[in-house]
Amino acid sequence: MSLRVPWILTLAFSLVGFGCGEDELDASSGAGGSTSSAAGGSSSSAGGSDPGSCYTGSIESVDSSGASIATTPHYELYSEIDNAQTETIARMLEASWQAFGDYFHVHPMLAAGERQKVNLYVDYDNWQAGMMADGISNPPTNAGGYFDPGTRVAYLYQQPTLYYTRVLALHEAAHQFHLLGRAKGHSPPSWYVEGIAEHISRHDWDGSCVRLGALPLLSQEDALAVALESVQNNGLDLASIVNGQGFERPVAMAATRYFETADEGALAANYQEFEDAVDIDGVDAATAFNNFLGMPSSYDGPIEDWLNNEQEPMSVVFLEWTHVSSTSVRGRAAGVLTVARLKKPTQHFEARFAAPGEGGLLIAYENATKYVAVVLRKSGKVEKFSFLGASPLWLSTSMSVPQANDYHMSFQRVDSDTITLTVNDSSTDIDHGPAAAAGGLALHDSDILFRDIAWD
Repeated sequence: MSLRVPWILTLAFSLVGFGCGEDELDASSGAGGSTSSAAGGSSSSAGGSDPGSCYTGSIESVDSSGASIATTPHYELYSEIDNAQTETIARMLEASWQAFGDYFHVHPMLAAGERQKVNLYVDYDNWQAGMMADGISNPPTNAGGYFDPGTRVAYLYQQPTLYYTRVLALHEAAHQFHLLGRAKGHSPPSWYVEGIAEHISRHDWDGSCVRLGALPLLSQEDALAVALESVQNNGLDLASIVNGQGFERPVAMAATRYFETADEGALAANYQEFEDAVDIDGVDAATAFNNFLGMPSSYDGPIEDWLNNEQEPMSVVFLEWTHVSSTSVRGRAAGVLTVARLKKPTQHFEARFAAPGEGGLLIAYENATKYVAVVLRKSGKVEKFSFLGASPLWLSTSMSVPQANDYHMSFQRVDSDTITLTVNDSSTDIDHGPAAAAGGLALHDSDILFRDIAWD
């Protein structure tokens, strides 16, 4: 009998971003197929670490009434978005097949020629219409994605940021994999399945290799910050969550991540036994939790303490920034300057980027209308973008940098108002005025991959 369980993601945003569908890094050439690989970042799985995998094989794509269908060995992706993003998500899904298997310790049984189906619509209305066309008479309305066990299809629609569209695709594909491959015949509680899907959908992606369960450098959604705010304002009552008395999705994600990764995975084996009992044996979640992990209330304090430090280190100020790995992010802006900041002050910040984009560093920040950045212009001049008054100003500096294919830009703080900026072999002191000292990334009218990001 098919189970119809509302495994959905209800988080959808109304922000507008400047999109681009290219892969985050140049994919290395190689033979097709899926292989295990570490793609950077912090990841873990229930019962296994480093669930990263790659796919460098071919993707077949055909047009279908204004949309496209991209086919890989294990997935069929129906997509209404542009071809570049469609291929990226299809490749990421196929790379995730092995990573999902590593995480769940099982793969769904597929008949010869059968593939997992994922439908990606251009907007909410098409998403609703697509589900209804498939016979889902009462589809969810307050959501961004949905996996239906009856049709066995994962449904989602395009989100305002590239990273979150990929997160959502992995989230719904994780539900699909979980139910069809591992929890066959059982209906695990929502807090549990949503916690898993939220956790492993945060990912590193370099264009051919994916790593599930990553801690992003930054994201527009910043789910762990949302979880921390909720716990600080409302307290954490894990017993109520485990007993099915309601949950917030970011908190469920945080709890899952805690049991799988905290203290170098000290509780991961116990959590795996809990998962096996719930998924495979059909044991009530509250009973299984007490059997293998003890009293839920005993974790309220430790989870809050851990969550204070388990945070994305950077914040998005303006769109669009896409997490790539633990040391790299991609920024995109059309005709404007955009910045992303470290959440905590720093004395030193550095990153690399390639020509010809106009990349730089954020050096002072108080709010979205009071900040200062330095940018290497295409002319080779370093200019200061100062937004300290009624309108932003581009101000010249004394610094010119010889043309190069690659730039290493860093600053060392001299005092509360001044930094020493170094770009390759050139250095100068720059005063940023009254805005609070800060660190981060900046770019102007460019699409730039920042690499080797570091601070102290």
